[in-house]
Amino acid sequence: MIKSNEVTALKNEANKAKIQGDNNKAVQCLEKIYQLEPDDPNNLKELGSLYSKLGNKRKAVEFFWKALEKYREAEYYQNATAIAQMLLRFGEDELLVKHELAFLYERQGLLGDAVAAYEELAELYKKEGDIEGVLENLRKIVNITPKKLGIRLKLAEIYENQKKIDETVAELEEIKRTPIPRDNQILGVCEQRVGGSRMKVRCMDSKTRVCRIPGRLKRRLWVREGDILLIESWEFGGDDKGDVVYKYRPHQVDVLKKKGLLKELMKEEF
Repeated sequence: MIKSNEVTALKNEANKAKIQGDNNKAVQCLEKIYQLEPDDPNNLKELGSLYSKLGNKRKAVEFFWKALEKYREAEYYQNATAIAQMLLRFGEDELLVKHELAFLYERQGLLGDAVAAYEELAELYKKEGDIEGVLENLRKIVNITPKKLGIRLKLAEIYENQKKIDETVAELEEIKRTPIPRDNQILGVCEQRVGGSRMKVRCMDSKTRVCRIPGRLKRRLWVREGDILLIESWEFGGDDKGDVVYKYRPHQVDVLKKKGLLKELMKEEF
């Protein structure tokens, strides 16, 4: 109780000093609170802010790092993220801070931000020639977004260069799940729905076919204009007609692009 009263009195004194513009006195009060309550992240953050105002960057950074650690331990991830971004502006080690940010974004469910942070980390490690660091962060991206095939292709390429055969095979097996045209099949893009289960599809051979969704697929294959499709041309009249046998998801379209299988369509469509 005595300790609580002392902390309250010191906070009041610090607030009064700040109002009067006496940041040195405010720091003295907050330092005393730090001795009494070293794990209070709000006090640590306030100390960092005041030291920054006083031009003492070293002490400011020291207390901001302490505040970040305590916010993270308490699972106040949003507060910790704000501190990490502040440390970046102070010019702190980019690798160290980006690691913190990637972890914090992931914990908050901000997967897009987490992926972007891990991609930035991979690039930083690449510049330093640290291949293991690159691989570690690309693997984290795959764990977050397993359908991000572009990252799997990067992983497979690096694994191959590093003579890591098992890992290369594992990534390529994932990539192989994207269907590739065979025999009388061809890639195309839906240009226009023409009623029912029929549509006009511009194909890789520069022919436009009227294609239908076969009965077995009608209930589970929904096609919109602009979708990339796998077309099976008819045995008779195959230059004009065909069946839609598969619709590619966005990550699978990325695989097709990287394999160079959409070059003719991309000239006009993309």
